[in-house]
Amino acid sequence: MLERLPRPLALLVLGLFLLACAWCFAAPPQAPDVVGTREYTDLQLFRDITARVASGVPYHEAAAQTHRAHAYPLKPFVTVREPTLFVLAARLGWPMMQVLAFGLVAGVLIAWAAALRPLVSPAERWGALAGVALASLAIANVGLLAGTEPWVGLLLSIALACRLRGLPRAELAAVGAALLLRELALPYALLALTFAALR
Repeated sequence: MLERLPRPLALLVLGLFLLACAWCFAAPPQAPDVVGTREYTDLQLFRDITARVASGVPYHEAAAQTHRAHAYPLKPFVTVREPTLFVLAARLGWPMMQVLAFGLVAGVLIAWAAALRPLVSPAERWGALAGVALASLAIANVGLLAGTEPWVGLLLSIALACRLRGLPRAELAAVGAALLLRELALPYALLALTFAALR
């Protein structure tokens, strides 16, 4: 899409993107998204649900009990996350989940290195890969892995790189894995389906 833009307009888009990035870094920190008490956060909720699942409580029962105990809502249905991440974490433990997350980051870097090779110069490719690596540093904090968003983001990044490389089966596998973790992947899946139908 951007390669069709005149150079001045492409530079303007890049400038606006960099300005938005600078604004995000300069914006004052907001209070955490907390329901219930001030000390109890969403990530703590997810970790507590995982601990209950690890103790043998079925996922949906554990989620409902923990939500009620901390005054979290149960409706609409998307409020209670899909069980995949929490069941995996209950079986493997969060340290092993962090190892899996680093493996996904390595997959993202490999996929994008291959996807960008025919499209941009080596300097641009290394710059893009450095940006991806920097953005992935969040997973160095094992506490953040209880949120599904980093996982879905990594899987959709792999899916997009596979699309650029013309690897539809690999893209489908990555999108399917993301959908198992969170419905956030649905817009990408529907958009990819639309492009496939148009072809």
